[in-house]
Amino acid sequence: VYEGANLLVIHFPYNSTQKEADNAVESYLKRLADQAGASGKKIVINGHTDFVGDEQSNFDVAQKRAESIKALLVAKGVPDAQITC
Repeated sequence: VYEGANLLVIHFPYNSTQKEADNAVESYLKRLADQAGASGKKIVINGHTDFVGDEQSNFDVAQKRAESIKALLVAKGVPDAQITC
């Protein structure tokens, strides 16, 4: 986990859209959800992959990774419209 300047790196197993279990990430997402809910600030989530595979497949996996984190934040109470992937 790297956290700084409102940046958090969340690791995913190879070719997976389910994040690795990490208590530090769970704690961060909870704090982020609480702060976003209270402030109304927008959240932007970017998904990334490695360079293995074709460009479209990597884009799809990256997008699904971002959307999986968005779903976690929405489940924690952040309005859907407040988050962009």
